[in-house]
Amino acid sequence: MYQKLTPFIVAFLLSGMSLSQGNDPGVKKVDKLFEKYISPDKPGAAVVVIKDGQVVHKNTFGLADYENQVPISTSTVFDIASVSKQFVGYAIAVLEKEGKLTLNDDVRNYIPEFPDFGHTIAIGHLLYHQSGLRDWVSTMKLAGVGFNDVLTFEQILNMVYRQEALNFVPGMRHIYSNTGYNVLVEVVQRITDQTFRAWTKERIFQPLGMNNTFFKDQFNESIPNATKSYFKESEKNYKEVDALFLSTNGLTALGSSSLQTTIDDFALWLLHLDSEAAKDLVAKMQIPGKLTTDEPANYAYGLEVDTYNGLKRVYHDGDWASYSSYMAYFPDQHFSVAVLMNYVNWAEGFAMAAADAYLEDQFVEEEEELSFYDEPKPEIPETLDLDLSRYTGIYYLEKYVVHLTITEEEGKLYVRATGEDKELMEPVSTSRFWVDGYDTSVYFNLDESGKVESVSYHRSLCPRRDPMPSNDQLRLSDYEGHYYSRELNTVYQVVLNEGQLHLSHIRNGMIPLEKVWKDGFTNKTSYAPLLDFRRNENGEIMSFAVSNNRSRNQVFNKVDWGN
Repeated sequence: MYQKLTPFIVAFLLSGMSLSQGNDPGVKKVDKLFEKYISPDKPGAAVVVIKDGQVVHKNTFGLADYENQVPISTSTVFDIASVSKQFVGYAIAVLEKEGKLTLNDDVRNYIPEFPDFGHTIAIGHLLYHQSGLRDWVSTMKLAGVGFNDVLTFEQILNMVYRQEALNFVPGMRHIYSNTGYNVLVEVVQRITDQTFRAWTKERIFQPLGMNNTFFKDQFNESIPNATKSYFKESEKNYKEVDALFLSTNGLTALGSSSLQTTIDDFALWLLHLDSEAAKDLVAKMQIPGKLTTDEPANYAYGLEVDTYNGLKRVYHDGDWASYSSYMAYFPDQHFSVAVLMNYVNWAEGFAMAAADAYLEDQFVEEEEELSFYDEPKPEIPETLDLDLSRYTGIYYLEKYVVHLTITEEEGKLYVRATGEDKELMEPVSTSRFWVDGYDTSVYFNLDESGKVESVSYHRSLCPRRDPMPSNDQLRLSDYEGHYYSRELNTVYQVVLNEGQLHLSHIRNGMIPLEKVWKDGFTNKTSYAPLLDFRRNENGEIMSFAVSNNRSRNQVFNKVDWGN
């Protein structure tokens, strides 16, 4: 499995491009697509297409260095962000095969200082994003760490060691967590007594001839032939990311990100995925983890698995600091494609359009099936005598960190989810309403007195929230004060300014808060979109909890700041 490829074999495999390009009708389609959207004098992309064990197409477009007009080449180094995760998955599969770990092992067996959350977090929970660990991307930002700051692997682990609660009981849900993959890297390092960079070089990259591929573990490392990354400011001007935000220069998030590679090297990896030598390991890497509930899951060993036009697809995307990457592998067709880009764009779109050019004659029409959450539309009764006002209110859907606002308008009931258009609710019974726009029903749950206390949507319970008191009853000044998170060792201040509450942080600035329900406020940030204030038995505000898509209920306690 780890037999090293000779330089001659590597050169031969990579030269397959030039041998087959001239007779391949897919080449013109792919190049035409890239040339349509990527100008030769702007940041761009590299693409590779592999079929039946050969590189059938490889090309580059645009500039690696806009300021100095240096073009991208097949040996230009890209940061591939979350596409890095499959190499962690491969490492876990290797150690599993060697009997050095199992997916059921408690992570604390390898990292004794890992917190005891009262629930076992197994290796498999980390691998499948089922651990409940907070994602460092939003959590670090909440702590005031900017994306252009130095952000190291060690800082991420320290964040984990300070975490006091989980998003959910491990194994019950899937919430994507970069943090879990950083912890997996630490497990590999503890088991092998090597740095992850050294182990992957010895066991993966060198044997495959990937000589320009490595995990960046020093934030200030100078990388020869590395591309710069850009965002589009206007039609005629690009700014280097380092000068503004989302710089990769300070990031060493080993495992969840930070793999540096070239399109030449990544072609060798794709060839390996489809090789006989890696057959058993790669088959294992395509098996998704199962949840303890019956909800579907499609995340496997650093790879996602689904069907695309009837064909099995194994894939992953990556986006960080204006780098965009995507790879897809179709095992039954022995076909793969990868696109690496150095500006914010849609690498997935380019990659799948390239796949279409080669595979469209093999597409299989898929029968339309209801998803796990969808239902067949029921028969809607012509008339139901209902008091619609009893259903109106605000319901919190914790699963997606959104709220459902249900209103009555001209004798009809409507539901509006956060940031979406309102949808008509058609009554099926006294407790069930069909929503066409959701392809499912919303169910109302009653307490013993017959009052609606919650709704069920997408098989999740959404409790009813008390409405925000009227302005003459609401004392916004009660919320003012300093709030401290021991987990993050950071302080926010809630301040009242000209009648509006703001969340203030020394690095994140002033954030206007909008009232949603009693003691609930939203804002437009991605890292703290929901604040839920909590009171003691005397009605005094004691804390607030922050929730976002990948982190739930991060508690900040109100503190006396020594007035």
